[in-house]
Amino acid sequence: MVTPAYGFLHIDHPLKKSYAVEFPFCGRVERAEIHELKPDRAERNVTHVVVENIWIRGNPIYFHDDASRPFAADASKFALFCSAVGQAVAGGIGPFKGVDILHAHDWHAGTLLFLRELHPAFAKLKKHRAVLTIHNIGIQGTRPIEGHESSLGAWFPELLTDPATRSEIAARFADRRFGWPCYTPLAAAIQTADMVNTVSPTYAEEIVFPSDHGAGFWGAEGLSGLSAPRATKAGSWAC
Repeated sequence: MVTPAYGFLHIDHPLKKSYAVEFPFCGRVERAEIHELKPDRAERNVTHVVVENIWIRGNPIYFHDDASRPFAADASKFALFCSAVGQAVAGGIGPFKGVDILHAHDWHAGTLLFLRELHPAFAKLKKHRAVLTIHNIGIQGTRPIEGHESSLGAWFPELLTDPATRSEIAARFADRRFGWPCYTPLAAAIQTADMVNTVSPTYAEEIVFPSDHGAGFWGAEGLSGLSAPRATKAGSWAC
């Protein structure tokens, strides 16, 4: 189980096992610490891991950006987190040695599956199967593709400077619901995961339909075009 350290989890629960990972972010090589934690109680076959880097510390854990820049601070934080985790898995660093399946939760981990799909530095992740679990499809982490300090182009400029990759992003991953091309981590994860499931069978059934807020129905929140094709009769989704 992997989360950001938020600046304190590795201090509050030290196990004295730590590693380092280097990864691409914002056109440079960043470095993060990987810490195994001592769990509060014994859990069979579960290893708790946190990623420590100055840019993904908490205080607060989640930011509340104003309406002019929704998700800006958190989207950058979790994009960096995904890059660090992706390189740790690809390199088999410490507790990531022997990992065979990636299990991403919600939009926060969506960029990991996107990088697995498109970024040459994460090509080794393609040998790992990936599952996405959706807890809340209404919170999607949407940011501009470029033109902002918190955008896909700012986090991974090498993807947009390559003409072929830029064209593929425009064709497959550009979210145009907001009047300009945006990058939506949750949408990207739905498109690239080998399997998608939800927190309950009824939620899986609900989010394949468009929302109708006037009638009091919250469904796919704009993503029914992606969710509906992946639905199965059993109420879970698979490719």
